[in-house]
Amino acid sequence: MDANLLRSRCGTLKMRIRPDNAALLDPARLAQLSRLRLLDTPPEEPFDRLTRLAARTLGAPIALVSLVDDRRQFFKSSYGLPEPWASRRETPLTHSFCQHVVSSALPLRIEDAREHPLVNDNPAVTALNVIAYLGVPLKTPEGRTLGSFCVISPQPVAWTANDQITLLELGASVMSEIALRSAHDELLAANMRLRNEAAAREAALRQLRHRELRLDAAQRLAHVGSFELYDKPRLGSHWSDEARRIMGLGSNEPPASIDEFATTLVHPDDRDRIAAALRGA
Repeated sequence: MDANLLRSRCGTLKMRIRPDNAALLDPARLAQLSRLRLLDTPPEEPFDRLTRLAARTLGAPIALVSLVDDRRQFFKSSYGLPEPWASRRETPLTHSFCQHVVSSALPLRIEDAREHPLVNDNPAVTALNVIAYLGVPLKTPEGRTLGSFCVISPQPVAWTANDQITLLELGASVMSEIALRSAHDELLAANMRLRNEAAAREAALRQLRHRELRLDAAQRLAHVGSFELYDKPRLGSHWSDEARRIMGLGSNEPPASIDEFATTLVHPDDRDRIAAALRGA
């Protein structure tokens, strides 16, 4: 993509004083963030590799993959973040610059947070020593911003348009990793559903076999047999063991249709009447 065109499309947020809570609290955005099952998950090397690369490429001591929900920002990956924040892997929104990226869905370049009207009163300036910040939105294909991919410095930095383009390209790689992870999770879930369905079918078959065994036992005790016949032989038939014994079939193949039954097992004088009764039944 042409660099000038990319710069014009990216834009830079400078003058908004407070985040748009409507964007942060958008139910569709929060629902998608929840469905991705990224919050409160352990660090993963594909994301850590990208934060390391961003820090080295842009010469920043800190890089974050920050996911923003309605009360905090969670760091799916962090590089260079000091303690205790590196272990906590989150901060409240009061300490978040990334919320402004989510609110605007645009990149945010801050050379010196102490002089920037958007964040000069943010507690992260003193608590985390966040002075320079460059963040780009992590957008889903549906256009919802999950959070920010950002680099941070404790010293003022004059970020360039090329720095922003580089971070945008790396942010696209972050979203590719999220998509791959989501697809993998969906495949695992589908596989689990198939396993559960197969187990349920097997349990139903076992129950059916047990019922058939009980029925066979009851028929043996009562000297009663059962069979199923159809008009057409291709539809098959079913004969219980006791029915085969009563009819003296032994190991012979039982009749597979009403006509065959009437022809082979019924006295000639009764065949028409029996066949008609079976069809009526």
